[in-house]
Amino acid sequence: MDKRKLTSALPAPLVPRSGTLYRLRSVLGELPPVQRAAAVASGVENQLLLALRHRLQRLDGTPSQSHDDSVDTLPTLIGADTAGMLRDLHQRSIYQTRESATEDLIRTIVQQLVPDELRVLALVSDEGPHAMCHLDVAGRMGKPGYRLRGHLSRIGQESGLMLAQWAPHYLNHMIQLGLLDTGPVVKTLERNYESIENGLAVRALAADMERQAGAKVRFQRLSFAISDLGKTLWAKALDCRDSD
Repeated sequence: MDKRKLTSALPAPLVPRSGTLYRLRSVLGELPPVQRAAAVASGVENQLLLALRHRLQRLDGTPSQSHDDSVDTLPTLIGADTAGMLRDLHQRSIYQTRESATEDLIRTIVQQLVPDELRVLALVSDEGPHAMCHLDVAGRMGKPGYRLRGHLSRIGQESGLMLAQWAPHYLNHMIQLGLLDTGPVVKTLERNYESIENGLAVRALAADMERQAGAKVRFQRLSFAISDLGKTLWAKALDCRDSD
């Protein structure tokens, strides 16, 4: 096929109209057809990357160099109508009831949960305490220590989590959401604490720290249980399940 026909069959790129691009087209007109097509693609890519860079600089508050390229044709990175959201929030705060406020709170929390975390909520719905440990590295010569692993528990096995390796993350997240309360060590859970502390992965990590860094590790024993907010959410989950 004739190279000129191949080039003319290419669709015209949709790019912002600007003085720089007009000058680019005038230079491209002097190139051979195949080189011209490659240069058009490269030029358009460079212009879009340049426009995106200036937009990011404006969002970060960094002054950008003045240029005659229009970036108004690019989509905004944040499409939410912040003013509209705040107006709606204000109106809801005026007219909402206790029931609607509870519904809003539960909806917001549910949107942040994954199915594995609902399994954890089912486990703690017995309202009894459950064992939890932090693995800390003790400080030396008056220096503060630091946490090596936090929120170790048996929920991975007891809840049948699909992603048991993320059990500490789930536990921490649910505590932050207010679905779980933390408490002191519970002496009746001694076997559970020992099971956590003697886990193969935990013991291997502690041994590596003591052997390689010469650090001393210690376990901090705590407990966790479902909170009042967690009970409210779990009751809502049961109502939705029974209504299916």
